[in-house]
Amino acid sequence: MNVTAKEESSSQNMQPSNIVPATNKELATKRLVLYIGITFILTYLLDFLLVYPMVESNSAGTQAIGQLLISVTMFMPAVGVLLTRLLTKEGFTNSYIVPKNGIRSIPYFLFGCFGPAILTILGAAVYFLVFPDKFDSGMGYLAIVMAASGVEP
Repeated sequence: MNVTAKEESSSQNMQPSNIVPATNKELATKRLVLYIGITFILTYLLDFLLVYPMVESNSAGTQAIGQLLISVTMFMPAVGVLLTRLLTKEGFTNSYIVPKNGIRSIPYFLFGCFGPAILTILGAAVYFLVFPDKFDSGMGYLAIVMAASGVEP
């Protein structure tokens, strides 16, 4: 398929001018391998050295802390990105960590933070509106689980 100069220039204009393409394939591969290595190593160290022993503990408090640490695991890819950029001296230009449009991007950040929780609550409300017989205001199932665990409600 032949691409005319006009089509090629129009496709180049569609890309933001501040994005620098990865021209050095070897460097891009090195960064990718480093990122994957850092992310997996940190995740597995956290999970196997801290989370797993805490969740398997007999103490309810220790188990709760272990369950909270599971959510910390979800931040390991972000930590991997930051460490990879620091170790390879890539820097943080064009990383899109800082809002590009300033104050106009705040609604997007707010939706990213609170949107999942709001959508979850709305989904639960719709579910119980469609299936009202499934709603248990006394939380009977939770009481059964807590009693089976030896925790008093």
